[in-house]
Amino acid sequence: MIIRRFLTWIEAAPADQRADAANALARAYLESELTPEDREIADAALTLLLDDPSPDVRLGLARAVGPAPNAPHHIIVALAEDRADIAALVLAQSPLILDIEAIDWLGRGEPLIERAIASRRTISTELCDALCAAAGERAIVTLLENPGVTYTAKGLLALSRRLGRVAAIRTMLLDIKTLPTEAREVLLHHHAEQLGALVLERGWLGSDAVSRITSEAVEKGTTTLVSWAQEDELDSLIDHLMQEQRLTAAFMLRSLCSGNIDLFERTMARLVGVDQRRMRSIVRSGNLSAFSAAYTKSSLPNEAFDVFAAALSVTCQWHTSPHITEVRQLPRRIMEEILARCGGAPEGASINSSMRLLRRLAADAARDSARNFAQAVAKADVSAGQNGLRGQADQVQIANAA
Repeated sequence: MIIRRFLTWIEAAPADQRADAANALARAYLESELTPEDREIADAALTLLLDDPSPDVRLGLARAVGPAPNAPHHIIVALAEDRADIAALVLAQSPLILDIEAIDWLGRGEPLIERAIASRRTISTELCDALCAAAGERAIVTLLENPGVTYTAKGLLALSRRLGRVAAIRTMLLDIKTLPTEAREVLLHHHAEQLGALVLERGWLGSDAVSRITSEAVEKGTTTLVSWAQEDELDSLIDHLMQEQRLTAAFMLRSLCSGNIDLFERTMARLVGVDQRRMRSIVRSGNLSAFSAAYTKSSLPNEAFDVFAAALSVTCQWHTSPHITEVRQLPRRIMEEILARCGGAPEGASINSSMRLLRRLAADAARDSARNFAQAVAKADVSAGQNGLRGQADQVQIANAA
C-alpha cells in the first residue's frame, strides 16, 4: 500500500525529496521482507525512477543499489549506461557487473568511468590487460594502487611502453615483483630519455654528448638486466630486444666483453637463425672460419668482425682458464687483452666505430674494477674494525671479571 502511494506521490514531489525517496525505496527493496506483490510493485517503481529527469534521483538510486549483490540486474545495467558520475558508482562497486561488460564500458573513454573500473574490488587478468592497454594516467595510478589486481606480463609490458614515461607510474611499476624483464628494459629507456631531455634542456651538455651518454647507459643497464633475468625469461627477452631493434653491435660487444658468453650465444643464434646448441658449438670451438660464416649471416656490421673475433677468443680463453683468482677483475683483464690483440690505437689515429666502442668499454671496465676494489677494501676495513671492537670488549670483560 505504501509503495502504491509512492508511485502517486512521486509524480509531483520536488527533485530533492524524490532523490531521498528513491534511495529509501531501494534500500527497502534490498533489505526488507516484502510480499511478492509489494516486491513486484517496488521493482516497477525503481525501474520508473531510471527515467527520472533529475540526475540527483538516479544518483540516489545508484548509491543504494551499487554495492548490493541482490539488486535487479536491469537497474544496474541502466545506471551503468547513465552519465559518468552515476555510472561510476555502480561500475566501481557492483558485483553484478561482469568483467567483459566492464571492458565494453571502458570503450566510452571517460576518465571517471576508467577510474571507477580500475578501483573494483577484484580485477581479472582480462580486465587488467584492457585497462593497461587503454586507460588514462589517473586510472592507471588507481589500478596500480589496487591490491585486488591480477597482472599479466603482456599487460605490464604494454603499460610500460605506453605510460612508462610518466615518472609516478614508472616508479609504481618497478615496485611490482612480477614485472617482466622486458618491461624493466622499456622503463630503463623511458628513464634515460627523460634524463637526457633534462640535461639537454638545462644546457649541461650538447645533443651529441647527451645522445652518446644515454645510449651507453641504456646498453649497460640492459646488459645488467639480461644478466639478472631468470632462465625462462631469456628467450622472450631476446625476442623483445629484436623487436625493438636493440640487438645492436654495441649491445652484443658489451655483453661479450662483460663475460656473458651465454647471452652472446643466445642472441647470435637468434640473429643468425640457428639452434642455440649449434651456435654454442661454433662459439666455443675456437673455429674462426665457422664463426665468420655465422657472423656473415647476422645483421652485425662487417667492420666489427675483427673486434668480435678477438673478444670471443679472449673471453673463451679466460673462462676456461684454471688460474682465475679475482672474478671482479675479470672484465678489466679481458678488455685489456682484447685491446692488445686488436693492436690498440695510437693517439690521433683514425679508428672505426667498433674500436671506439671497445676503448670506451675498456674505460668502463677499469672504472668498475676500481669501484669494486674500493668497495671490497672498505668492507674489509669495516669488518676488521668490528672485530677489533669485539676484541677490546672481550678484554674489558676479562679485566672486570678479574
